[in-house]
Amino acid sequence: MRGYPGGRVRTRIVSRGRYTVRVGGWRRRVLKGLYSLASTYLLICLVMFVAQGWLVFHPTSLPENEHERIAGLPEVETLSIDVGGDTLEGFFLAGAGRGPRPTVLYFAGNAQPVWRQVEAKRWVADMGFNLAFVSYRGYDRSTGDPSAAAITSDGLSIYDAVVSRPDVNADRIVTWGFSLGTGVATHVACSRPVAGVILMAPYDTLASVAAEQYPFLPVRALFRHEIDSVGCGADVLAPALILHGEDDSVIAIEHGKALADAWGGPARWVPLEGVGHNDVASHARVRPELTGFLEVLR
Repeated sequence: MRGYPGGRVRTRIVSRGRYTVRVGGWRRRVLKGLYSLASTYLLICLVMFVAQGWLVFHPTSLPENEHERIAGLPEVETLSIDVGGDTLEGFFLAGAGRGPRPTVLYFAGNAQPVWRQVEAKRWVADMGFNLAFVSYRGYDRSTGDPSAAAITSDGLSIYDAVVSRPDVNADRIVTWGFSLGTGVATHVACSRPVAGVILMAPYDTLASVAAEQYPFLPVRALFRHEIDSVGCGADVLAPALILHGEDDSVIAIEHGKALADAWGGPARWVPLEGVGHNDVASHARVRPELTGFLEVLR
């Protein structure tokens, strides 16, 4: 290979017996391959940026027959909360005994139908607590589209609507969140007075969890749905019960421990051996821990 007038480099074919070797052109092929890889990577980043709402949030649905069945259960009434053009729909389960009663606001995890919790959490109502189960925007029967800003704002709207009820003791509000909902429960506790907070499989920041799911992408630079639980939690003086499965592959236990360590008030940290993410409530230690924590807050 040699230089030619005009500074151009040409490919020279050299014969060696039965073999022909093409000298030059390899740089062009390498550059073309790198360009193709870079273009593909940038396209993936663009998709991540534009479609991350679809990647982050997984709305649930509520069949009409199930809605009617739950609404007809004893001590259950439907809730409808206006949030600036959209409507949040859910259920209110009255606790045992005379009011006003302490009240739990339950914030569901991603793809967790909150309406299924009405019957699952009835034991809390038997303790004398009201419970509110309201879906975020875009989930179940609630209208609108979910986003980090929307669901944290929804949490505040739910709080404000519930504490205004005459059967609710506004001084005894407990926020309870699972997975995605732990960020909402923490955000509400950071912005409104609460008596306590229950967090199951929580995260320090939503971006840090997403970064682990997509380690090959600059997630932190692209992320538009941040929920900073650790930042909010540091300002919350109410006591917290924080439970996390040691084998959680969705939100690693280190995220929950970071939140517990940063909590502004007293925090009881409960790691659960042999438990993953969706089965965290099934561990034998969980019900006694929850009962003990709630008994103090009644």
